[in-house]
Formats: sequence, structure tokens, C-alpha cells
Amino acid sequence: MDIKMPECSGLDALKLIKAEMPDIKIVMLTTSDEDEDLFDSIRYGASGYLLKNTNAKELVGMLADIEKGEVPFSPGLAARLLKEFRRSNHKPVQHTLEATKRGHLTERQLEVLEMVAKGITYKEVGDTLGLTERTVKYHMERIIELLHLENRAQVIAYAARIGIVEDTKTSG
Repeated sequence: MDIKMPECSGLDALKLIKAEMPDIKIVMLTTSDEDEDLFDSIRYGASGYLLKNTNAKELVGMLADIEKGEVPFSPGLAARLLKEFRRSNHKPVQHTLEATKRGHLTERQLEVLEMVAKGITYKEVGDTLGLTERTVKYHMERIIELLHLENRAQVIAYAARIGIVEDTKTSG
């Protein structure tokens, strides 16, 4: 969905659709590389954010990767998103790594969280930890639920904010 649409903005449409169908995956495909549009899209539940100048073959591949749990971002946008969440002062940081450990995340969930936050795919996490991709996805669903987050992008931002990862891998 585009950010700028006639009659109803993409952000308004995103909010309406997610309210009715919270599990649907919506990727913003737009010319807007404005930070506010990017941040609002993720805040309102977008599953990714791609710029229209994305190569068609890469676009198709990134959209297909959504089913594998990937969150598609045009190059550089994921880093901007993480930087914003790291420096964001509009909400006090209520969680620390210790609080996360006490917050009912198992050691296995912490391992999965750290690897996913570093940009490692579910399949690669599974291969490394000796788990199936389905089990890794299950762990991520539980992490999202336990941390009261909505999607993988928010988990990655959360992990960066509390210091689980320093530098995250961005596609490019």
C-alpha cells in the first residue's frame, strides 16, 4: 500500500485494515522516505516498508520472504528505524535486559531474540540452534506476546533499545 493515496492516506487505511484484520500483512510501497512516514507505518502495524525504486526482482523476493517471517525494508530504512527507537525519549525505557529475563522469557527465547535482532533469518536461527524453522517462528510469536509487541520489527527495535544487540544487519 502507498502512503500517499487519494481520498484516504495509506496510514489511515493501514490503521483501518489492521483494526479489522490484525493478522493481515501489509507492506508499504511508496516514494516517501520521510522518517515520520516510516515510523508511523511500523507503529500502526505495517509488516515492511519499501521504496518504489526497489528493483522488481528484489521486490518480489522480499514480498515472498514475508511468509518466512522476514520484514522487508529498503536499504538503509531498517537502520533509521532502529536509530529512532534507540534514541526515542517519548517513552521512558521500562525494560532492561535483566527485566526481560525476569519477564518470563526463557533462555532459548533470549537466544532466538538476539539472533533475530541481528538480522538472522528464522531458518538460519533454526540451523544454528538445532530447531526447525516452525519452532523458531513459534518462539518469536511467544516473544511478541510476552513483550506485548505487535510484530517482528517491533521486537528488533525493542532488542536494540534494551541493548541486546549493538549493531544490526541491514540488507543492502
